[in-house]
Amino acid sequence: MTDTVIIYATSMGGHVRETANYIAKALNADTFDLKKQTVINISEYKRVILGTAVHFGKPLGALVNFMEANKDQLAKKKSIILFICCMNKAEKGEAQCTAISKDLGIADATFFPDSGEKNEDGISKDVDAFIARLQA
Repeated sequence: MTDTVIIYATSMGGHVRETANYIAKALNADTFDLKKQTVINISEYKRVILGTAVHFGKPLGALVNFMEANKDQLAKKKSIILFICCMNKAEKGEAQCTAISKDLGIADATFFPDSGEKNEDGISKDVDAFIARLQA
């Protein structure tokens, strides 16, 4: 069993799913799509990475609902990380990420814009830097 789990809520575009699966492959992490499964035992994982799309400046309800239903287990985790996939870039994306992470109570958060430079797998180059930080 891995010590990392990625739990994500995605919209119709699937950018969050692609990003979560890419990160999971690099980190040898388990993944759960909240569209398919909402009851997830996170007790055995040391690191929880949460991902979400953003609509109208808010994280998807499936992620918020999961966090509320699992707040006691999440409170026991030493490492909770949030990533968001959004339309905004640069300062707007950073501001949106900061607001969402504050609302969710997650200090370690980053955003990946839907557009911008991609790596050879078609994933934002920012995701590679995120993975490298987590592997360090």
